[in-house]
Amino acid sequence: MTQEDPAPQISDLVYEFLERLEVSQDSPSKVLDGLCARYPGMAEPLREAVVQLAGTGLMKGDERGNSSEDEIRLGPFLLGRRLGSGGMGVVHLAWRDGEERPIALKLLRPDLRSEAEAASRFDREIEVAERLDHPNIVRVLDRGALEGGQPFLAMEFHAGGTLDRVVTDCREAQEAPSSGADMLRAIGVEVDPLEVPRTLRGAWWEAVIRVVREVARALSHAHAQGVVHRDVKPSNVLLTPAGRVLLLDFGLATLRGAGRLTATGAQLGSLPYMSPEQVRGDRVIDVRTDVYSLGVAAYELVTLLLPFDVDEPGRLAIAIEKGGAPRPSSRLPHLPSEVAGPLDAVLACAMHVDPSRRYPSVDAFAADLTALIQREPVVARPESSIERVARWVRREPFAAATAGLVALGAVGAPIAYGVIERRHSAEMERGLDATLGHFSSLLDAVDQSLFELADGPLAGDPVLAEARLRATDRALTLLEEVERDGEDFLTLDDERSREAAEALELSRAQLLLSRGDALYANDLIPEALAAYADHERYVRARLSDDPDDPWAVAALGTVRAQEARALKKRSLDDPQAMAALNEALACFERVLALDPDDTRVAGSLAATLLMEVDAANAPLEPDERLIRIERALELIEPLAARPDAAPPTLRRYAEALWLLVEVGTDVDDLEARLPALAHAQDAMERALSADPRNAYVRLIAARLDREHALTLQLHGREPEAVPYAVSARERLESLAAERPDEGVYREHLEHAVELEAYLAAGTGDLDRGLDGLRRALEAARVRAGEAPHDTALRSDVARALLHLASRLKDAGAEDSSVFLEAEAASSEAIEIFDELLDREPSEHNELMRRVALSNRAVIRARHGVLDGALEDAERMESLVAPGDARGLIDLADSYGAIHCALLDAGAPDEEVGEARARTLDAIAAGLDAGFPGPQRLRDVPSFEGLVGDPRFEELLGPR
Repeated sequence: MTQEDPAPQISDLVYEFLERLEVSQDSPSKVLDGLCARYPGMAEPLREAVVQLAGTGLMKGDERGNSSEDEIRLGPFLLGRRLGSGGMGVVHLAWRDGEERPIALKLLRPDLRSEAEAASRFDREIEVAERLDHPNIVRVLDRGALEGGQPFLAMEFHAGGTLDRVVTDCREAQEAPSSGADMLRAIGVEVDPLEVPRTLRGAWWEAVIRVVREVARALSHAHAQGVVHRDVKPSNVLLTPAGRVLLLDFGLATLRGAGRLTATGAQLGSLPYMSPEQVRGDRVIDVRTDVYSLGVAAYELVTLLLPFDVDEPGRLAIAIEKGGAPRPSSRLPHLPSEVAGPLDAVLACAMHVDPSRRYPSVDAFAADLTALIQREPVVARPESSIERVARWVRREPFAAATAGLVALGAVGAPIAYGVIERRHSAEMERGLDATLGHFSSLLDAVDQSLFELADGPLAGDPVLAEARLRATDRALTLLEEVERDGEDFLTLDDERSREAAEALELSRAQLLLSRGDALYANDLIPEALAAYADHERYVRARLSDDPDDPWAVAALGTVRAQEARALKKRSLDDPQAMAALNEALACFERVLALDPDDTRVAGSLAATLLMEVDAANAPLEPDERLIRIERALELIEPLAARPDAAPPTLRRYAEALWLLVEVGTDVDDLEARLPALAHAQDAMERALSADPRNAYVRLIAARLDREHALTLQLHGREPEAVPYAVSARERLESLAAERPDEGVYREHLEHAVELEAYLAAGTGDLDRGLDGLRRALEAARVRAGEAPHDTALRSDVARALLHLASRLKDAGAEDSSVFLEAEAASSEAIEIFDELLDREPSEHNELMRRVALSNRAVIRARHGVLDGALEDAERMESLVAPGDARGLIDLADSYGAIHCALLDAGAPDEEVGEARARTLDAIAAGLDAGFPGPQRLRDVPSFEGLVGDPRFEELLGPR
């Protein structure tokens, strides 16, 4: 007998068992016996662990071993191959002792047994399954717990395949499926065409409808027992070779009257099949959720495509909440024409975004499915144009305003035609009133949408932007038709005729403004400006008749603000943009002087003031910018404080607070800046809560996070800065993923990644930080290479070089390669800033050049290149203004590094003394200029040689 090896950990033995099993030709039992023989003291716990492991499906094996040594036993069950798995359990083919009939044995994953939520949900599934007894639901044979407390559920075993396999196989086939027999072929069953089971006979679409109807019957039984499945999808529906359809997996089901197992808002299920209310995390989930999911499954089965072809989860969730999937018939070119419309209507009804508009039960859904098969009328009706407009309004009110004009205009136009034919009848009066009423309502809708969404960057989906443009053009065409067909009436010298003509002309002007915004959203700036000019001409004509018309003055302000925005996008230096801005401001101020309570104009004025502050070519000094920001806040703060504040109002308020931080607080004044940042972020979070999908709000929130991180980093509080940097990066990653074609998000993301890497390098993770900074530098070089004349992108490269050099400065003091990389990065940054400053003076680039010079001086000094270090320090000294506190401290850093290097080299006292004096003089000048927190200077490595120096201690004061 050999001496027993030292006992390892049980986890090590399990891993060894799996490794040996993978490479060995022996059965699992032989491998296990061998390990138990080596470690007899661990045999019992090892065997128990392997028994539990068998339930996870990680062990190889066929259906059923032919000898006892091949058997994997679990209590009274002999396990065969794994049939399937999910997030909570695994299902094995199994045999109970003494029985020949196979069963399906479902086990809770061993790794989840300690999780109360998973165990409770598994118990709930067992309770649900025992309630259900239906031909289309897999029957439960037994339940219980194995030795050690492992719960199990024994169910009937049925050969066949799940419908997700059917979809995948048919989707990958060279030819589209034509009949129900193709379903059987997809699960590996060949059948004579004359022997196809009844359920699967006929054309593909007919077989799909019958299969879905069988699932509906299973759900109807479950609903009658108070059970909502909540996870209806093709992978949970089994098709047997005999054509039987079985609903599986009630692991996420809820019982009427039972307690909730998840917190409010938790999302459970497979996202593509989840109802909008599941996506939103609504508390109330009822049978109509199963109706929706079954509708999605039916859509996918009949078309072999999901309703929303979106891979990214965030965008898919948005699509599900918005609704409006392509009609199934549009994806089925060979569908009989008499079936196409009813099929579209049935699936649209089942998948309606609004639960109250869906089939109230799966029985009602099944009834219409039966009607489809029998070519009888269905209850579901296609959405009317008004219903489609209503849904669009909920999804995108700005885009939908013009669609509403199309829909209602189509109603108004025939009435107008009738008016023309009976121009002096009673019907004429009623018809004209109705027509004018329609257009009045439309104008209100357009006007409200413009007020809420037209200011600031548009965050609309590109597809909606195009649709909105088409809708506006169609509305203008409708107006032309009304005017052309009603020309005789509209030109009468009659008060009612004049009223109608004026209403139509006002409609045209408003639509031109809306069309301008639609063109702007599609980045068609010259065309947008032309549409704005047409609207402006109409408004100025009204003002020539009545210079004090409040509506016309406000309208002129609106169109001039929109023109300024478009001109600014076309060219930041366009002087016409500032002229338009100034006129818009004057118009809004004039209207407010007459009516201080006009909240709409107050909001427009605030938005225009913020646009002026943000304009790159605005000739505003800091004090003037601050005055405008404070005026915008004065206007918008009362509106934002209201409980019913509109999302654009909240966004403008948060944006104003953000600009106030940038303009109204000194970056060195941490006591003022941090509270101001926190206040702005609180406002931004409220704006996000009100409008979580708005891309511009999310962008500003990310920029606020980044500003917070930069402020903390600048004051030496880098660990506190990290969470803000991470938050900025995560927000921007989401935006960049949703809108990959919009470079602005990618550019901001790269800046955020660079900042996070810089902080990582400074908070202990040097290697990761340096790798990130090198990647950020490469990304900046690529962007600059795509636009070589863009000075901002060249500045980004220099900044990335500077960040990399700053972190390399503190890394590998003895490593010559680190020194060479750091010096090269600093030198290239200096060259770029010199080049940029030769083109155009910039206070920011001046500051960055000084920092780069200081960096290189310190790098050179630490590596003994003292002549070069001194040259950099002296050049920097010539650039630093007497009152530049931060620049003077950077200069002291440079001389301090030279001082330390001279001390280390044993240089003559005269040289050391001169460097010390220069360092102390620069520190004194910096502190006199207002550098905050002198005690922070004790932690600067370059000042280590000054510790204990009387003058240094006096300058910094007591510890």
